[in-house]
Amino acid sequence: MPFRRFAALAALVGALFAPLAAAADDAGVPDGGVELCTEPEGVGNDGYQSADDFDDDGLLDWEDSCPFGYDVGNYDVDEDGVGDVCDDCPAYPNPDQWDADGDGIGDACDNDADGDGVLDFSDNCGGGEADGGAGLLSVPNPGQEDLDGDGDGDACDSDLDGDGLDNGPDPCPYNAANDGTGCNADPDGDGFPTFNLKTPENEINDNCPESHNPYQEDLDGDGAGDACDPDLDGDGVLDTADDCPLAYDPLQEDGDRDGMGDPCDDDGFCFVVAGEMDACLDPGGPFAVIAPDELDVDTGQTVRLRLFANWVDARIAYAWSLTGGPSESGLENPAGEAACSTPYEYHYVEGEEPTFTPAKPGTYTLSVSAALIDDPDAPAATDSMALRAYGVTLTASDTCNCDLVGRDSGRGASILSLLLAAFGG
Repeated sequence: MPFRRFAALAALVGALFAPLAAAADDAGVPDGGVELCTEPEGVGNDGYQSADDFDDDGLLDWEDSCPFGYDVGNYDVDEDGVGDVCDDCPAYPNPDQWDADGDGIGDACDNDADGDGVLDFSDNCGGGEADGGAGLLSVPNPGQEDLDGDGDGDACDSDLDGDGLDNGPDPCPYNAANDGTGCNADPDGDGFPTFNLKTPENEINDNCPESHNPYQEDLDGDGAGDACDPDLDGDGVLDTADDCPLAYDPLQEDGDRDGMGDPCDDDGFCFVVAGEMDACLDPGGPFAVIAPDELDVDTGQTVRLRLFANWVDARIAYAWSLTGGPSESGLENPAGEAACSTPYEYHYVEGEEPTFTPAKPGTYTLSVSAALIDDPDAPAATDSMALRAYGVTLTASDTCNCDLVGRDSGRGASILSLLLAAFGG
């Protein structure tokens, strides 16, 4: 080829690839325009927590029908406003999530809602056939006592003796003859009679008429004794779902995500990552890192290896390594530096994020070591995670694709055409 023709071709190729080379040189370099403390865009979900999206399912907490349960579809089959993954009765509408016996099965679908050992369909205080299907509040009545034999158990009967007078105004609620006997009965044996005849209104005296409550404790002062109050602190959140049942906390604030509400969390702040209660980050302790324990992926799926540390915005040097598994391939950008975290999650330099792509099914162990750049004498912090890959073993034909992410196939075709033209092809 004549030298002048070759030189022209070289100049042409250089001009075409110069912008790409410049972009590659600037990628991840702070003085090249990349901001270290900016969350990279386009990062897909990989099962860990994010700010304003506790379950990291891509839905902001205030838009998520189940903010503490991963569900990208935000499914709510019964349309009661509570997402299926955290609904104690996903197929039956129960927006209040009532669970009288606290067994995790909502009253709307529990065949023994009060947990007294008598199934609702035969329970005379269970809202079933035995009480005429009247839909009475399910309350424990294990002995199935029914003083007046009307089918409504004594624990939930508003007229115990069946004389037509409600228990409150009835001078002798346990005696239909009203002859003075059975007027001050104390069915729960706590020393407080159910009805106090010394008051003109015959008002209820025992704040838990059917539950033994000898000291008449009433934490929230709502008139329902603690022994029978389903919301002890009166914050509107039932005790069975309250992260702090003994302290008023209507917003259920839990800053460190350890499952214990802030007002009653006396163990100190320790940020929990991905629900791993035994592995939390104490900002007052020695430098430590966490790589969440387990993650399930498909073969061929690229996972960004997220890193959490208890010291925020410190300059750290990190290194990921594959320490166990069926394959030694798939780890990209394993080492580097980071200097920004929000909250407690370190953001990698854009374009230099460590990733792992499993090519074979099986369980992989990925370990990370991090050291403080400004305190070289401090011990390095380490942790590891398990990654389970499902699917089939990928071959070269499965992974080889000329239309790679970030490559413009149209531009490549244009360059090829120019090269062929230059060589006379």
